[in-house]
Amino acid sequence: MAEAASIGELVVSGISHVAWPATVLTLGLVFRGGIKSGFEKLFSRSSLKEFKAGAAGISATFEAERQISAETSDLTNADKGPAVLPQGQDYEELVARQQGQETPYSQRLYENVVAHLNALGVDDQSKIDLLSKEVSLLQNSVQCLNVARVLFRSQFELFNSLRDGPGVVTQGEIENHFKLVSSEHPDALQSWDYLKYLSYPVTAGLMVYAQGSYRLTEFGKSFVDFMRMSPAIIDDLAKL
Repeated sequence: MAEAASIGELVVSGISHVAWPATVLTLGLVFRGGIKSGFEKLFSRSSLKEFKAGAAGISATFEAERQISAETSDLTNADKGPAVLPQGQDYEELVARQQGQETPYSQRLYENVVAHLNALGVDDQSKIDLLSKEVSLLQNSVQCLNVARVLFRSQFELFNSLRDGPGVVTQGEIENHFKLVSSEHPDALQSWDYLKYLSYPVTAGLMVYAQGSYRLTEFGKSFVDFMRMSPAIIDDLAKL
């Protein structure tokens, strides 16, 4: 509760100085495993090699290798629990961190949001609730986009089919699904089996194994919901 109160005080204290998107981003930056690390991971995978491959049409083999690489990187696992403020950072340290990341454009956004917040005519608690919700939505978006960068289309289709049901799939059903996918992409997946196919989704926190079956986690279900609202992102998934 004390930690929540300190977050609330930080928002209220900064409400007259911080712009809407800047407030959301700044709040997100102070959370462990939050927005900043998410964006760093998101853009660190956009190498020049990948851009050239994308311009010419990324090969299925490249996409398969990229998922293996992503799995072994320092991914933020959605099941580690809610984001919390880093230890040992007081109000002054957080303000100094914000100031060190300011730009002329962020200052303009900051001024726009001050005007927007003031125009709402709501109390401080309502402002805290509103901004906290914006932070959670933005963190969710970054986490989902990180996963979407390397997820296969066939993996998403499997999760999508599970979302409206019990969210559980047996090992046999997974094996049959993988056999069908691998038969359509033999070169890309020739050294894969169903366990390797599920390895990244499990590592990323989309699925968990329990009692002989795999089930969608809370994050897995939320990921499907996010993607359903973003059909263009679904269309951009690796064609495997």
